[in-house]
Amino acid sequence: MAKKVAPKGPMADVTFKTMKGEKTIQAPVGSPMAAAASKAGAKIQYNCKNGECGTCEVLLDGKKVIRTCQFKVPKAGCKIMTKN
Repeated sequence: MAKKVAPKGPMADVTFKTMKGEKTIQAPVGSPMAAAASKAGAKIQYNCKNGECGTCEVLLDGKKVIRTCQFKVPKAGCKIMTKN
């Protein structure tokens, strides 16, 4: 069995709000938001994975639309509202 290694550096709370409820996880600051979504089990659709198509758009902190394939986990943490 592989040993889990704790991430180095600062962590931030990232909350994913979906139609099924909310889940908050700790994610490394500056890591890909897509990886944090996967860790939280949030179902976000992807198509191009390079920020052009807009398939992965979600609402950040109830105000700003972001594309999770290009966005990094911010220092202050955040709340993501998905379409699903």
